[in-house]
Order: sequence, then C-alpha cells, then structure tokens
Amino acid sequence: MGIITEGLPLNEPENHGVVQDLLWVWNAPPLMAFEANWLPQNELGRLNLAALTPDQLARLRLARQGKLGAYFEALVCALVECSDHYRVLARGVIIQGSERTLGELDVLIQHQQSGETVHLELALKFYLAVPDTASATWIGPGLRDFLRLKYHHLRGRQLTLPDRARQASVWPGHLPFPDRSMPWVTGRLYYPWQMQPTGEDPLLEPGHRYSHWLTLSDFQSLDFNSQWLKKAHWLSGPAKSTLDKPTHGLPAQCFGSPRNGQEQDKAGHHWFIVPDDWPERARISILQRFG
Repeated sequence: MGIITEGLPLNEPENHGVVQDLLWVWNAPPLMAFEANWLPQNELGRLNLAALTPDQLARLRLARQGKLGAYFEALVCALVECSDHYRVLARGVIIQGSERTLGELDVLIQHQQSGETVHLELALKFYLAVPDTASATWIGPGLRDFLRLKYHHLRGRQLTLPDRARQASVWPGHLPFPDRSMPWVTGRLYYPWQMQPTGEDPLLEPGHRYSHWLTLSDFQSLDFNSQWLKKAHWLSGPAKSTLDKPTHGLPAQCFGSPRNGQEQDKAGHHWFIVPDDWPERARISILQRFG
C-alpha cells in the first residue's frame, strides 16, 4: 500500500525527525517470532501522513524527547490514525481485577468498515547478544532486560490480558471485546563486532533489523567516523547536529562507520558502544538470572 505525504511539511526542520521515525516504524520488521505478528504495511492499508495536524506533529515532537516506549506508542497511534483502515479506540487502559491489577492494555483499534477490534501489545526493544553464554544470550544494554523473559511475558501475560479480564468479569464495559490480540514488537538487535546472525534462535523473527556492538577500546581502535546519538535518534538516524560525547554515558549508541572497517561496514549504521567491562558484567547478570 502507498504512503501519501503531499502537503506534509517534510522540509521543516522541526518535523523531519518525527516523520522519519514514522516511516521507520511503518517499515520496521518484527523482532520476535510469534505465530503471527502485526505487520503495519499489510494491515493498515494506505497511509496518509499528510493528514497529521500541526498539533499532532507538535505532540509527537514532545513525545520524542521522553521515554522511547511512550514515543513508540505515540508513533503507532499516529500511524493508525493516518491509515484508511483503522482508528484508535483506547490506549493505556488499566485492567483492574477484584484484588489486583491484571495489566495495562496498550492499544485497542477498530477497523472502520468491518468493525473488527484488535488489541495491540507494543514493544520497542534494543538487545545485545552476549557470546559464550549457554542460554538467554540477549540482554538489554542496562543489564536488566532479557529478550527471553520479554518474549514469554508477552505471550503468557500481555497478549492474554483480554481473555483473563473477561474470565474475571472485569473487562471494561465501555470497550468492545477484541476479536484478536496481536504483538507489534520491533527494534534492533546488536551482535558482537563482526558476528553475523545465525538464524538458530527460535525466539527471533528472520529478517529482523540488526547491527553490532563494540567495547569502548575496540571502538577507539577502529577510528570511527561517527556521531553520538541521543535516545530520540535511536530509531531512524542522527540529527544534523553532532554530539562530542554521549548524553547519558555508556552504553550508548552512535551512528557511522569505522574508517578501517570491512566493506560491508562502510555505510553508516547504528552501533552500541559499551564499557570494556560490560561483556563480563552481562555474563554475570545472565548467570544470576538464569543460573
């Protein structure tokens, strides 16, 4: 399906990053291998980005400066509202059981012609592969988030939230019950420097976006032509302005290429740069969590 951008102020500097992020999310392949993933290009139909109002663009610019998860949700809802198939019914609905909270419903959307209602569970994730670990090799840069745990939490808890709410008779009466629950999970995986995807992990969707990570020492030895990225630029790419150092310390992302790297690395990529002791601390964290 096509994307309409006629009339959209693409050339206005303040909107450029948001528009590029919208297109990035629209084109981003799934990260995790579920039985079925939500594929926006297949599901949403034609996308009319020109329908975005100045107020909507301003809210997206503001969300871009906050937490990535909330920004991703805002981008997803903007894409849905710009599509000719669906509209957003609700987002961020807390489902309260009789004794405890069952969970939070990320987004509920409805097909404008058929009336089909879809529950979307959203996740934007960045995981790094840790070599020489027997299991749970994918870990977040902050060493507290594990791909394996997120995968099973999505499958066992988040995607089953509507069914659990109905069984407990606490589904919100003002909302239609969804006809299906779907994961919209994307992001980027980072393999160790010069390691390529093997296709052996059953939790990973083939065709996921990926790049590489390096220790600070390796990064410095490769003489990178790059710029550090704010978290707002982790999706589609860097801004025109450059940063002399990471705004939040290491681990951090940069965009560029090593001057003395191999041919496939000549084009600009997103890279994660970690402290020299990060690989060992990652292995310890994995061992502590999974034994």
